[in-house]
Amino acid sequence: MYVYTTFADASPSRYTNILSESGPVVAPNASDQVELRSLDGGSTWKNADVPLDNGAFGFTDALDWWWIGSGAWATSSDGGVTWSAKHPLGVLAPLPGSLQVLDADHAWFAGMAGTRPMLETTADGGYEWTMVSLPAITP
Repeated sequence: MYVYTTFADASPSRYTNILSESGPVVAPNASDQVELRSLDGGSTWKNADVPLDNGAFGFTDALDWWWIGSGAWATSSDGGVTWSAKHPLGVLAPLPGSLQVLDADHAWFAGMAGTRPMLETTADGGYEWTMVSLPAITP
């Protein structure tokens, strides 16, 4: 199941991904998006310091993480403890929480091109992305 929120979501709580070695867990967050990591099965938690505050992160397993921001991409192979240098990437700014890494080659995230919702997808490990137009958002 995939769930994403938009900046217009006015609900009192949002959900963000929290990851432990036993797998991803969805947990409530009262205000802004927060990323937490646990490498001991959830006994202790620490902030997962992503390369920049804006952007979105996703993971294929407890150790292999991706972060995408507006025009940049970084990876971690140690559960978000350290990150590769940011690489330039010609993509839209992702909506927070929307990056879904399906496996080492396939991922997608949601973004906005003006007022038009878009989906960016990759099938080559994040090196090239394809933009897919989504139906217009209607009230």
